[in-house]
Amino acid sequence: MLAQLKAFFNNLPRTWKLLASVFLAAISIAFLALDIRTSIRQRDPAEYAASILPMRARRTAELAGAIEAISFQFLSNQLLNDTLASYVADSERYDVSKWNIVFSEHMEGLAETVPELEDAVFFDAAAGESRIPLTMSDSLTRSLWIPVRDKIMKTAMSADGQPVWSVLPGAPGNANRHDKIPSTLLCARLIKKRNNHTPLGVLILLIDPDRLARTVSGYSQDEGIAVSQKTDYCVLMSKDGTILASVDPSLATKPVSEAIPGYDDHFQDKLLKASPGSYKFTTARDDKGRKTSYWIVYSPVPDKEWLLVSILPISIDALPTVAKILMLLGFAGAAWLFYGSVGKAANKEGQGAENVNAQNFTLAELPEWITRLTPKEQTVLLFLLTGKSNKEIASLLAVREQTVKNHLSATYQRIGAQDRFSAIILMQEAGLTLESLRHYAEAHPDFPVDMRLFS
Repeated sequence: MLAQLKAFFNNLPRTWKLLASVFLAAISIAFLALDIRTSIRQRDPAEYAASILPMRARRTAELAGAIEAISFQFLSNQLLNDTLASYVADSERYDVSKWNIVFSEHMEGLAETVPELEDAVFFDAAAGESRIPLTMSDSLTRSLWIPVRDKIMKTAMSADGQPVWSVLPGAPGNANRHDKIPSTLLCARLIKKRNNHTPLGVLILLIDPDRLARTVSGYSQDEGIAVSQKTDYCVLMSKDGTILASVDPSLATKPVSEAIPGYDDHFQDKLLKASPGSYKFTTARDDKGRKTSYWIVYSPVPDKEWLLVSILPISIDALPTVAKILMLLGFAGAAWLFYGSVGKAANKEGQGAENVNAQNFTLAELPEWITRLTPKEQTVLLFLLTGKSNKEIASLLAVREQTVKNHLSATYQRIGAQDRFSAIILMQEAGLTLESLRHYAEAHPDFPVDMRLFS
């Protein structure tokens, strides 16, 4: 059969062979272009998440550091330490108001500078469960602080003064999701007496879950975003697989493998990855024979044994395997017919395909809103594309960090952005990337761009 088919094509006129090879090549190139376009569109969200995630990880680390510093004050501040020591030494079990006034006023003052702090409680290490603890607010009643104590106090005692973190699952609440009590992130530290380092008790800080969700995901729990196969979301997890925060509070009570597709296969229950990375995961077929694909992008949180993970559902399906096989067969058939008709001409066809696929993105003109900025404001705004913090930008430009903040604040008002993330998205939508800026600067020498952007 193959011999007969080969003989048939060999006997065809040269013109017919050329037309057949061009037709097969055109069909194959169309499939190839569609496959490349699909792959690029699949990859774009993952690359954008990889550029944004380190900034969110740094903000999460800064927030964690600020919260841990609150508990450290009870170790470093003599007055606060003496207050806790006096409370522990006294035998009064119920009327603790004279110590609670000092504790509450100090914690409420700290909450003004660290608004993520929702409440706080201090438990006497030696007292039994019947002694009333010190609380930041009157709303932290016995029905609330008992679960808090049971969840993290023993862990904090064994940590011997190091801050520990955990999650208190929320209450079921009513049928409406918005009526549920969300899970709460807890940070606890064993407080010791300054002069002899004997344990006094455990200070537990309750973190506002909604503010933490904004830091981790850029969303608010109040917005009602439900995790689904069509929704991107972020998860903050510890090295033991505990979900510390997410825009969906219900994830805090679930195994990490349910929150992060492909977690068991990629991480294999080992310690968290030490460097940023990503992987693609496709689920098994469901009852209807469908598969779901995801990009999983992760970045470690600096100075913490935490991992920030972004889950991005892939809404664009790649070409099926059969189509790719047909595409390869089409190329092979076109090459065979072409060589059979005119000889050594396939190289030119390959070079033409490479030229089609080697086009670089260029920026035709700058968006109108960026021309309204001063050169310094333009420079500081464009440095956001590098993912550097305000402090790092200030160091590169040899200015104070407050100067960078002032430029950004004025720039946000002029371009209609609310914060750093929305400004980056605005630039991305306008085609402003480091690569496009490089090409634009080469084509327009009068454009005052700081070349340190590309270093």
